[in-house]
Amino acid sequence: MDTSTSSDSSDVVVARRWYFHGGNTISVEDEPLLFAKRVRELSAKVVKRSAAGRVKCLIFATSGRVIRGWLAPDDFTKVDVLNVSEYFPNGFVSYRITTFPVIGCRMAHDWRIFVAKIPSIAPNNLAVSGAVGHKWGGNVIFARYGNAAPDEAEWMEDVSRQSLDLLVPLLDAWITEKRSLSHSSTQLNSEIDISRRGAFNFDSEGGLQ
Repeated sequence: MDTSTSSDSSDVVVARRWYFHGGNTISVEDEPLLFAKRVRELSAKVVKRSAAGRVKCLIFATSGRVIRGWLAPDDFTKVDVLNVSEYFPNGFVSYRITTFPVIGCRMAHDWRIFVAKIPSIAPNNLAVSGAVGHKWGGNVIFARYGNAAPDEAEWMEDVSRQSLDLLVPLLDAWITEKRSLSHSSTQLNSEIDISRRGAFNFDSEGGLQ
């Protein structure tokens, strides 16, 4: 029997989405601070209209709060292309994080980060500066992949409360790595103010929900 054309399932690799962006920056909109109340309102809309692909993400809000909120994709076949337009009125960029930045070690799960396309025109993020000491413009959203094996189809999992213990140092390292690649002067506006460390807050009304 000729096996030269037979397929081996162990050789199957599912294509991954690494970088994408969205939104329009031709007409710049004023971007207000994002408060926990607004996150709850947006989450309630997602719960009402979306079932397929709905997932809880962790949001470092510009107001200084860290809160979980519901997000969902417009196309449920693209589970990681979440609709974050309400959080980034002037556009966003998104990166898949497969290894811990700076040190390069693999993590149990991949993560996806959403940040403002032009941080310099977004409000300073008090949650980020308080948590990791970096000056940062615009909201920051983390979503978690459920799968780890390269031959598995993509799916997303809810971000747990306990994930904050990983995501704070992960965010710190991610910004540091971006700065080291000379992105800070043109895209990230990430000056460091160590004196602000520890100043960020969970949602004051209900903790990290």
